[in-house]
Amino acid sequence: MTDSEPPKITYPCAWQYKLIGMNPDDVKQAVHEIIADHQHTIVHSKTSSSGKYISLSLELEVHSEEHRDSFFMQLREHIAIKFVI
Repeated sequence: MTDSEPPKITYPCAWQYKLIGMNPDDVKQAVHEIIADHQHTIVHSKTSSSGKYISLSLELEVHSEEHRDSFFMQLREHIAIKFVI
């Protein structure tokens, strides 16, 4: 593998997203709306020093790159979520 090649991901696999927002309940509700019936875990990760932002770690199983990217885009577009990493 060279530096220009992306890493090989074998699906299905557990995938983690870091979600940043202002209200943990709103972010969790957004996850519930988007992820729906997919089994997942979501845990508090950090709170900013000012207390304005929180980050949550979301982990779930994805079945393909398209599946993974679809969740990423939907999470990123939700008004309650400021950033998705």
